[in-house]
Order: sequence, then structure tokens, then C-alpha cells
Amino acid sequence: MILRERLMKKYAGIMMVSLMLTAVGSMQAGADEVYYQHGMDGYTGGEDATITSSGTWPIQYPHRLRLRYDGQERYNTLIRFEDLAELEEGSYVSGATLTLTYQHENVAWKAATVDIHQCLRSWSDPDWIYADPGSSIEWGHFGAQDPCTDRGELVGTDTYMGPRKGYPTWIQYTDGSKFEFTLDASMVQSWIEQPNTNYGLILIMNYDAATDVTFSSNEDADPCTAPLLTIYVESGVVVPDVVGMEEIAAVVAITRADLQIGIITSEPSSVPAGYVIRQDPEAGAIVDVDTEVDMVISEGPQLVTVPDVMDWWYDDAVAEITYSGLVVGAVEYEHHSEIDPNHVFFQSLVAGSEVEIGSVIDLKISLGPVMVVVPPVVGESHDDANSLLFDAQLTVGEVEYQYDDLISVGYVISQDPNAGDEVTVWSEVNLVESLGEQSLPDFNGDYITNLIDFNQLASEWMSCDPCVVTTDMTADGCVQVDDLVLLAEGWLQYHCKNRPEADVSGNCCVDMEDLAILLSEWLTCDEENIANIDGDGEGCVNLPDLSVLSSQWGLCGEAYEP
Repeated sequence: MILRERLMKKYAGIMMVSLMLTAVGSMQAGADEVYYQHGMDGYTGGEDATITSSGTWPIQYPHRLRLRYDGQERYNTLIRFEDLAELEEGSYVSGATLTLTYQHENVAWKAATVDIHQCLRSWSDPDWIYADPGSSIEWGHFGAQDPCTDRGELVGTDTYMGPRKGYPTWIQYTDGSKFEFTLDASMVQSWIEQPNTNYGLILIMNYDAATDVTFSSNEDADPCTAPLLTIYVESGVVVPDVVGMEEIAAVVAITRADLQIGIITSEPSSVPAGYVIRQDPEAGAIVDVDTEVDMVISEGPQLVTVPDVMDWWYDDAVAEITYSGLVVGAVEYEHHSEIDPNHVFFQSLVAGSEVEIGSVIDLKISLGPVMVVVPPVVGESHDDANSLLFDAQLTVGEVEYQYDDLISVGYVISQDPNAGDEVTVWSEVNLVESLGEQSLPDFNGDYITNLIDFNQLASEWMSCDPCVVTTDMTADGCVQVDDLVLLAEGWLQYHCKNRPEADVSGNCCVDMEDLAILLSEWLTCDEENIANIDGDGEGCVNLPDLSVLSSQWGLCGEAYEP
């Protein structure tokens, strides 16, 4: 048990204090108590004063500490205990209380609380205890009220001094009643270890209407009623909180607490390098003197290399990112014309760069190219086909030309891709356009390609004058090999003028030959079908085609008769 010269001894005055303590609250189990009360057991280090806004106080109430607030004038109390004895090695303050004695019997006052704050500036007990401290202390505000820098955070228990056990709002307290306030133990220990920072306490009446209460001061004739500080002391030392300190500062704090430095290890952390991230024992633990405190020091963030997952399958990319010590963040899906569906086409962190482990990497995943449906353009003019394709976000690709007996010049005979196919946006659609019905070489109008036509072509051979030549069948402006080839293909063939569209056999009449061809292709769908004569462009031979053939049955064109 810690015993000092200022501990109370067994005589009558001290017995009164002991009885008082029993009335106000029980001791902390297992702790030694040290008492400081001005005028008791030779202790004279207590100081107190009342701060007033007016500097006046009724002379009939000497030796009192007053707390008051009436909406205009405020009285606060300053209390300080100096010359506190040092703690023995291996001891610490585990608790502390302040006990005040109520004075002025039968004064009624409203329910209120008394707040205790740590005082943040020096002061001295004025000659007249109730007077304003005067010009020697320029308080920020009368009574050290908010906002000001004269008082710190709340360090004492709010004691509710209001109605008790069913009493009405207005109550009376008996002269000599004791009120005990619990104080912050670490603050009291700092008073002992650093006396120059001990500015004591400020007591403030916390109420918004007229409230008045008085306590005995150090100047009271009976020292047993003076403010009493009780300190509870226990063996052992409190482990300081060094987490977040730099290593050297943590070492100093631990050794100053009469502890030893234990095992120091390090590991990567998001905390800057050189700072403590864990300690054992934890802060606040009570341990023996010279107990070792282990620390883990941050090595700073661990860096990892960002992998390159561009064009990776999404699941594989996530696995690689996780394996690398990174975290997949936001994932967005967008169309991409070059990257396959469900493959990565964007990563927010640059591949190959060094980043902190656990960093977030955002991804964009391809939905593949935008797909559009190819519209039907067979049977459309070149300009109309181009407009339809553009509206569908497609373009005209290669255009080939061929003769067609049924499709007018400049109109589309076939398309690739076919109508209804899905292709990527702005794909090309190749077209075959009609040159109209192919005319067999018949330059003299005798309905047959023969030697007369050959001689006329030979007379214009290699001529390129469009105003003169009559045998340019390829429309390239010159009579040359291509024209000779066409003449050879029609050699000695008879011509048919005004050929019926149902003449699919080419004999210039709609007859059994045409019906036989139609029946051979009946109910088939193929672009090569020549009996698809209803103009639907689908390549299917069915009832509409038979209807066209029936309507033209027996019709003939104008054929050459030998």
C-alpha cells in the first residue's frame, strides 16, 4: 500500500472526513487512496476562487464558492490542488474524485447540472475571494464561457443536482450535503508528473434559467468542508498508446512509462513507413514495471506490378488481377468493333506500372460489335438501295453488273449478305445490278448474228469514236476484243423481240418447255431458279410464278423467220 505523509491519520478531524467519504461514494476496490484537502494533515496546496462578471458578492456569505446563472450574470468556480506527491515507481492513478460541501441551508434552486472542465490557463486566488480576478488575468469571457480558450473539454462527471426521489422541480438542500464528481484519471496523473501544466478545474452551472448554488471554499473555518481531492492509486503501469507514432517516438513513450522494448517486427501496410501499426500489450493495459512491449512497424505500402489483361477473357482477367494483389473495381460493358464479346478492352491502371497492393483497377468489357439486320434491296434502284443500306448503318460494297432479261437497267439483281442476315455495323453489302436484257449482235436488223454483223464490226475494229462506231456492245467507247467475244457468243442465233417474261426457256414463246422448267423448280427456293418470275426476288417457285406463266400462256415474241 502506498503511504505518504499526507495520508489521513486516526484522529477526530480525519474521522469526520472518513465519514463524509462513506456518505458520498464507495472506494475503488484494490486501490490505495490519497487525500488532498486544504488545512487537513498539513496540506496547504489547495486554491479556489469564484469568477464573477460584476466583481461583487454579498458580504454576508463569506468563505463560499458560488455557481450561478440568472440569464445575465454568471458565477463560475476555479479549484486547483498543487504540490501533489509523486507516485512511487510502478504505480499509476486509476481514478480520482472531487468532493464539495454544500452551504447555505434552505436556499431553493432549480434542477441543473454542474460541468467540470480542465482549466487551460494560470490563475491565482485573489485577495477577496468573490471579486473578479482583475486586470492581471484577461479572461476571454466572463466566467470562462464558450467560446473561449480558457477551458478544455469536459473532464468531470455531469452531476445532476435536480429533483430526487419524487421531489418537485424546486427543492432545498441541507447545509453540509456532499456532492462527489468523478474526474479523469489521466488528467490527475498529468498534474502529478507535470506540475507546471496543472491549472486546475473550472466548474460551470449548466442551466438556462435562474440557478444558484454555493459550496464551501478553502477559507471556510472548518477545513473538513473544503474541497477534497481523492486519488486512487494502484500498482503497475499503464501501457501507453503508441500506435500511429513514429518508431523513435514510440520507443521514448514506452521507456518513459518504465516499460521495456520487446520484439520489433515490420510488415507492409497502407500506413507510411516507420510508423507503429500494432502493439502488444494493447494501450491501457495494466502491467508490471519493465514489461516488454512488442511493436509492429509499417514498411509502407507494398508495391505490385499491374498485369496486362487487355483482350483477356473476363473471368481469366479477374483471376489474374486478384492473383497480382489488386482488386477489381467498376466493370462496364460496351460494344467494341474489334474486341470479341466478354473480353477486356480497357483497364484503368497501366500495365507494367507499380502500384500499392490492394489498389482498385476498373475494367471495360466488350459486348462485341454492334449488329444490324441487312435490309432487302433486290429490285431497288442503285440510289434507293444505297439509301436503305445507309439508314441501316451499312454501306454499298462491290458492285457487279450483268445482263438480265427481267430486271431493268440499274436495278439490283442480288445482294450479299442476304436480306435478314445480322452483320456488324457499317459492314459492306455487295450488289449485282442489271444491265437490262442482253441484245445479241444484230447490227443490220435481220434478227440473226451472221457474217454481215461480223464485217460491220471488223470495219470499226479498234475505233474509239463514240459518234461513229455502231458495234461497241460493252459501252466502253471502243470496238475491241470484248465486243468480238459477244458477237461470237451470238453467232448464228436468232433474235427475239418483245420476249414474254414467262419465256424462261428462251425459245421466244411461253409453252410446254417453260412449264417443264417451272415444274422442275416447283416449291424450291434458290437464287439460281429461272422460273421465279413473279418479281418477289425470293428465288422461290410457287403459285404466284405459275399464275404469271398461265396469264402469258401461248404468247410469243417477234422472232426471225428464216
